[in-house]
Parts: sequence; C-alpha cells; structure tokens
Amino acid sequence: MRKLRTFDSLTLAAHWQNLFEQAGFAVHLRNQFASSAVGEIPVDQGRVQLWLNDAGDWERAQSLLAQLDQPEALAAWLCTQCGERSEGQFSACWRCGSDAPAAR
Repeated sequence: MRKLRTFDSLTLAAHWQNLFEQAGFAVHLRNQFASSAVGEIPVDQGRVQLWLNDAGDWERAQSLLAQLDQPEALAAWLCTQCGERSEGQFSACWRCGSDAPAAR
C-alpha cells in the first residue's frame, strides 16, 4: 500500500476515491473521522488520506494523478438558439436554457 494524496475535505477525498475506482484502481481512505481530533493531534495527521492498495499499480496511478491535476479546459461555446456565449463547463445556455451543442 502507498499513500497517493492527502485532503482537507472528506468530500473531496471521496470524489477522488471514486475517480480512481472508476479507473480500475483498488483504493481506500484513511483518517475519514480524524478531523474532529485536530487540536488534540497535529493538523497533518488529521487530514483524509487516499491510499493505493496495490503498490504494483503505482506508476499507472501516478499517471492518473497527473491527468487529474491538469484537467483539460473545456472550450467556450455559442448557443445555437440565442447566440449567447457560455463557458465550457456549462451544459446549458444560461440565457435561454437550451442544451449545449453535442460537438464542442
């Protein structure tokens, strides 16, 4: 087992756990409930940790970490109904509610 990353938020750690599991990695979280003890224990020991179960997957896991740390930016798009420009992360036009074009 090897530690992949630490998080200040259990929600964020669980999200990353899901991403790794969807990619086929066996991972688990540690210290999910330790944040309540911060003050009694050092802060760095109270952070949630994501661990890789099989150390043999280390290189492949590092590749996924690099991809997750540098996500590709989604291109902005123009609404086909009203012509309004929307940022890439949105799936519907903020002005008229039309769906984003399929090919962007």
